Amino acid sequence: MCNQIAFSYKNIVKGVTIALVILSFMGCEEDELQVPAEPCMIMPEQTVEVNAPVIFKTCSSADIFTLWPGDEGHRYRNYGIDEGIQFTSDSLVYTYSTPGEYEITLVGVNRVSGENKFATRTYTISVSESNASFYSFSYDKVFPPVNGIFDGDTIRLTVPFEIDLSSLVMNFDAGFATVYVNDSVQVSGVTANDFTTPVTYRIKSWDNQLTNEYVVDVNKIPPKSEKELFSFSLVDVNDSTIILKDSLLIRIIIPFGIRINNLVAEFSVSESAQVKVDGVVQKSGVTPNNFLRDINYTIEAEDGTTKTFDVEIKEAPSDRNNFLYFAFSDPNAVGVIDNENRTITVEVPADTDLSSMTPVISTSKKSTVYIGGQEQISGESVVDFTSTVYYVVKAENGDVALYAVSVIPKL
Repeated sequence: MCNQIAFSYKNIVKGVTIALVILSFMGCEEDELQVPAEPCMIMPEQTVEVNAPVIFKTCSSADIFTLWPGDEGHRYRNYGIDEGIQFTSDSLVYTYSTPGEYEITLVGVNRVSGENKFATRTYTISVSESNASFYSFSYDKVFPPVNGIFDGDTIRLTVPFEIDLSSLVMNFDAGFATVYVNDSVQVSGVTANDFTTPVTYRIKSWDNQLTNEYVVDVNKIPPKSEKELFSFSLVDVNDSTIILKDSLLIRIIIPFGIRINNLVAEFSVSESAQVKVDGVVQKSGVTPNNFLRDINYTIEAEDGTTKTFDVEIKEAPSDRNNFLYFAFSDPNAVGVIDNENRTITVEVPADTDLSSMTPVISTSKKSTVYIGGQEQISGESVVDFTSTVYYVVKAENGDVALYAVSVIPKL
């Protein structure tokens, strides 16, 4: 006896029917694998629209159907390289993204124990596009891009004030239609046109059946007139700055001793305004200027109006009160200055008369020297050094330093 169970599967149009045949007998043989009948497909209209779903339905029997739709990547002549679309139900939905004429190949396959039998049939379908409209229209050379507003057959765009309308490149999507300005073919993102006056675009559909025209009107956002100066300071300078807006004055006080021949200003102004010095555009925190001369900062609004600020720069009173030099010319002796401990020591010959000496002194710029409230003049004031003498050095800002001066005779 031959105890075997054989299964036969068959896909039927508009559904899958599973036929199960159980055979139990001795000395039996498997049925021979049959070549499927020529595959049959119910076509949609002979001409379909691009990007529109197309439903293909089978009307014959096979285990598996494979469809080569004929577009790139699915061409039956490239069998073995390209892959078709396999389906075992009775229908398949497919969409063509490019217009044209396509040769469709439907393959029916019967399959048993790894062996396949094929049958093929070809169809032709035309994919067309009848669009003669813009799907989108924009100017993308600014951020954010400016999208056109469709108003019937007019497209309106409003671009920033500084844009030059005489040579604008527009981005658009008209599908597979051809777009013209006059007789010149337009390429999205490439072709420039003069939009100082409205421009007429003509669209011709891919199938040459439709034409349409759009008037593109480009306007500028009105220029801004704001030209305010919000802040002003000097880079790496501990300055004190006041902006007097009514009198158009920038009043700056800098620490004593700062060189002002190469200073950089940081500033903030109204949006879209720019800053100039002597006609040169200034970049905040970058552009240096020589403040030894008169400097004027001009704030220029987008509409061309200006506001000019004068700069008044002054040094803060000095806080320096150090001794820089202490000596005698008769006898010839130079003192040792210790500015940290505020002491000065001078050695003179043993026979020197200490009761009547005239020191030559130098102290910090803009400071004044006193002994007991009496101002001391270098090389003129006579001092008794028989004991320690205390000098007061007063800085320009009023800070004082007390120095102990000792004149010591050499033994």
